[in-house]
Amino acid sequence: MHPRRIALTTTAALAAALLVPGTTASLAATPASLSYTCVPVASAIVTDPTEFEMPVEAVLEATAEGEQVNLSMSTGRPVIPGITSDLTVTMTSAMDASVDGAAVRLAGSRTVTIRPDTPTDLPVLQASLPTPEATLTFTPGPLTVQFTYLLWTVVINCEAASTPTVTVPVDGRTAPTPTPTPVPTPTPTPTPEPTPEPTPAPTSGPAPTATPSPTAAPTPTPTDAPTSDPTPAPTAAPSPAPAPVKAGLTVRLTKKKQRVGKAPAKVRVRLKGTVSGVAPAGKVVVKVGRKVVGRRTVTGKLTFALALPRKLKPGRHTVVVTYVPTQGSAYARTTAKVTLRVRR
Repeated sequence: MHPRRIALTTTAALAAALLVPGTTASLAATPASLSYTCVPVASAIVTDPTEFEMPVEAVLEATAEGEQVNLSMSTGRPVIPGITSDLTVTMTSAMDASVDGAAVRLAGSRTVTIRPDTPTDLPVLQASLPTPEATLTFTPGPLTVQFTYLLWTVVINCEAASTPTVTVPVDGRTAPTPTPTPVPTPTPTPTPEPTPEPTPAPTSGPAPTATPSPTAAPTPTPTDAPTSDPTPAPTAAPSPAPAPVKAGLTVRLTKKKQRVGKAPAKVRVRLKGTVSGVAPAGKVVVKVGRKVVGRRTVTGKLTFALALPRKLKPGRHTVVVTYVPTQGSAYARTTAKVTLRVRR
C-alpha cells in the first residue's frame, strides 16, 4: 500500500479509537465522560476535511509531590481497527483545560508501533501545578491531536461539545477535618431559702363577743348573651404559575447549497435562556426532514456545530432544530428551521 494511503487510513482509524480506554481504571482514578466535535486541518494528505463527533472516555489522576500536584489524563489502550501490518507512528496530543479556575495545558507524546488486533498504548496527557488543595476541579477545553507517519503529518483540532466539571481527589493529601465548636456547660442557678414569717404575741384581756354576720343575699347568675357566628374571612386565591416562555434558539447554515458526496454544510445552533436567572435544561434534537441526525444534552447556554449528511438526495431539505425542555421548566418547547438545497 502506498505510504500516503497508509497515512490516511491510520489517521482515520486512530481518530475513531482515540481517547476510548480499553482497560479498567484504578481505584484512585476518576473517570470523565466528555464529548468533542473534531475536524482535520486541510493539507496535502487531507484534501477534503470532514467534521466528526468524538466521544471521550478519559481517566484522571492527581498525585501530590511536595507543594506540587501532578495531574494526568489517561487515554487508554484501544485496538486500532483497519491495521493489517505493523505500523510505527508518532502521536502528540494537548488539551487546554481549566483547573480550579486557572488555565492549565496538559500535553503528551508517544511513538508507538500499532499491530493488528493488539491494544495500543496512547499518549498520557500530563501537567504539574502548584496547589495546596486536597481536591481539584477540572474542566476540559480544546484538544489538538497530531499524527506523524514518515514525512506526513496530520493535525486534528477538537472543540468541546460539552464542558462538565469533574472533581479529582489528590492522592497523598487529606481534606482537613473541621474542629467541632465546644458547647458551654450551663451554670446552675442557686435556689433561695424561704424566709420564716414571725408568730404574733398573744394579747391579754376579755374575749370579745362575736357579732353575727349578716346573711348575704344570693347574687343572680347572669345569662350569657348568644354569640353570633363570626363571618369567615375570604381566602385569597393562589396566584397562577407563569406560563412557560420560549428559549432563545438561533439556527443557521454555513452554506445554503451543497453537492452530493462533497463537503457537507454545517448547521450552527445557539441556545440561551430568556428568563433572568433561569438556565435552560433538557435536550436539543436536529432533524433533516423526519430523520434525526444529532442530539445534544442541555444544562445551560449551548453552542455547537453539526455537519449534515454528505449523501442527501438532490432537492430541498428542511433542517429542523427543536429544544425540548425538562418537565416543569420555565421554558416552552422551541423550534427553528432552515432550508438546504442539494445539487448533483
